[in-house]
Amino acid sequence: MKKGEVHEFEIESYAFEGKGICKISVDGDEDRKKVVFIQGAYPGDVVKAEVRRVKRSYIEARTVEIVKPSE
Repeated sequence: MKKGEVHEFEIESYAFEGKGICKISVDGDEDRKKVVFIQGAYPGDVVKAEVRRVKRSYIEARTVEIVKPSE
């Protein structure tokens, strides 16, 4: 995953900073996960988000479209 790319994420939980949290597999390995913090997303949402920062242990992204809002 690279900065500037847009991906679809399903939000699992909520972070203390008001960001949605999603966990993705690293390099297709289901045992290795990386946390994605997504600004403007809430648990249960499915969103398209632009990657803003890629760090070793996490990724930060910003919602660009809500594909399916949470109930």
